[in-house]
Formats: sequence, structure tokens, C-alpha cells
Amino acid sequence: MTRKLFIVALVSFSLVLTGFSCNFKKEVDMTGGVFKSLDGGLTWAQKGFITSTEEETLTLNGYNIRDVALHPSNPSLVFAATNANGLYRSTDDAASWTPTGLDAGQITSVAVDPGNAQVLYATSGRFLYKSSDQGDHWEQLYTDSRSGERLFNVAVDAFDSQRIYISNGSGALFKSYDGGNNWQQIHWFDEPIQLLRLSPADTRHVYAVVGNKEGLFFSSDGGENWESFRDRLRSISRDTLTIHDLAFHPTRPEIIYIGTDYGLLKSEDAGQTWATVKTLINFGAEAIRNVAFNPLNPEQMYHSTAQLVYVSDDGGFTWKALTALPSQRTINQLVIHPTDTDTIYVGLLQENE
Repeated sequence: MTRKLFIVALVSFSLVLTGFSCNFKKEVDMTGGVFKSLDGGLTWAQKGFITSTEEETLTLNGYNIRDVALHPSNPSLVFAATNANGLYRSTDDAASWTPTGLDAGQITSVAVDPGNAQVLYATSGRFLYKSSDQGDHWEQLYTDSRSGERLFNVAVDAFDSQRIYISNGSGALFKSYDGGNNWQQIHWFDEPIQLLRLSPADTRHVYAVVGNKEGLFFSSDGGENWESFRDRLRSISRDTLTIHDLAFHPTRPEIIYIGTDYGLLKSEDAGQTWATVKTLINFGAEAIRNVAFNPLNPEQMYHSTAQLVYVSDDGGFTWKALTALPSQRTINQLVIHPTDTDTIYVGLLQENE
């Protein structure tokens, strides 16, 4: 009897040493992906369906979303760029999704040609890709020559879609004037560009968020020369230099809002001067991650923290919190439908993954 007990104990100890266990399988968090509201954020529904078989249902719900893009003239066409699982497309307002030809890997940015719903661009690794059939097939437009480099921030000029911008992880900004056939390095920043925005009123006016503490830069000539707004922002707080999002007023694009680690800031003169905007969050207490406008009613605007979306119906004077999302992931994207403005999309990202 003693020998049997010894054998059982030895086997149990061996299983512990080998790490064998049938009860410690890591469960996948299925509270990610894309959420959608049809009532201005009062209720939310997860929109991740891909396909279903007798054995399983495939969804985006476990994925991390880096970017969400709606086509401006065909907003039923939605693209979701994931952090590790490629680029997905929906043609039915996110009711269902299909993988595009870029069906694996990290998609760092995606942009739709404003003048042609068939054409879109995406960055992944050190490559810029172009599709002329809504994502079914892709061609490489640009490859960074340095192994291990990554590309980000593809942006298409709304007035001349032959002009395209991309940046890399070392601080370089590239521009093509002929639809991506040829490229020029037009500027080199000391740190990587985190965010690139073109003014909807004058696309020669370009804004770049640089690094985590370099703040905001402005170019009035399509990216050739740059002016730093760092000192103007820093005079308010050092935390204003960590910028997460930038949004233009729909009818007065010289009015700009930025979401920062310090809070929400506003400029009424295209960035020359800045003022804080009071919200329900104390300044410096929590970062403002996203800023968005109702494109048909500029008095209605939104911002989000990591976990909550807030709305103002009076141009940012008063705010209220909307219904919380059933997820602990960070709200990484906040997109308002261009015509049905009660429809809101959010993309969720598990930070540090």
C-alpha cells in the first residue's frame, strides 16, 4: 500500500513539474472588436460576425482594433484594421465582416480614397499596399528599405487623391504626388509621427503629432516646412504634449480640438493659440483618447476616455456620459456615421498587446 501511494505521489509531482494541466487553459477575452450604437450611445451592440459553421462561429470579438474607416460617400462600407489579424471589410454597416486580401498581421493604418470607393490603402510592417477592388487584391506601392522598419499614418489628399502621405517608425514623412508610383522624403522628425491629419478645408495644411512628448507640428505647404506648437501647449501643462487625437470642426475647420493626457484642448485659430475645455473629468486626472463631431450638427461633439464615451450638445460647454461599453479594453477608435449621425462605431484595443 505504501508503495502504491508513493507511485501516485511521484506521478502527481511529475505532472506539476511538466506543467501539465487540463484546467488552466487561457480563455480568450471576447469583449473586443467593434461595437456599434444606433441611438447616439444609449445602447451598444458588438458587431463582429464573420462566418458560422456547425462546429464554430468566427467573429472579430477577440481581436484588437487599431483603425476603423467608413467610406465618406458609401458609409455602409466599413473597414476594421486589426492589431494582428489583418484587415476586415463590411459592406452591410458592420452586420458581418469578411477578410480582405490582407488577411494576416498587424495593419497599422488604413485610408479610403475619398473620390473612389474601390480604392484603399493600408500599411503593414514596412509595406504600403493599394487595392483597387475594395480590398480583394493588393499591390505593394512602397517598401521601406530598412529591415525591421514599420510604416504608419497613410493619408490621402481629399482634393487630389494622387497625393498620398505615409510615415515610418524613425520619424520620416514621405509623400507621393502621382498616386504612389514615386515617393519623396519631405521631412524627418526627431521622433515618430503618432498621428497625421490633413485639414478638410485646405489639405496643404497638415498637422502631425510627434512622439509622446514633442506635441503638435503644423505645415501650411503640404509637409515641406513645419512649425512646432510645443511651447504653446506646454505653457498649459506638460501633459498636453501627449496627444491622442485631433478633430476639426465640421464647418469651421480653423477650430481644432485635441485630446491629451491633460484633457481636452481647443484652438480657434488653426493652432496658434490654445485653451482648455472643461469636461466632466478633472484636468490631468485621465487622458482624453478620442474626439469626434456630428458632421451634420457641429454643436454635438464627442470625446472618450479609455472606458467611457461622452457627448456635448452645446459645443462643448456641458457634457454627459453615455452608456458604458461591456468591456475593459481601451476605446481606441470613435467614428460618427457621416449621414446617420445617431450611429457611432468604436474600436477596442487591449493595450500592450
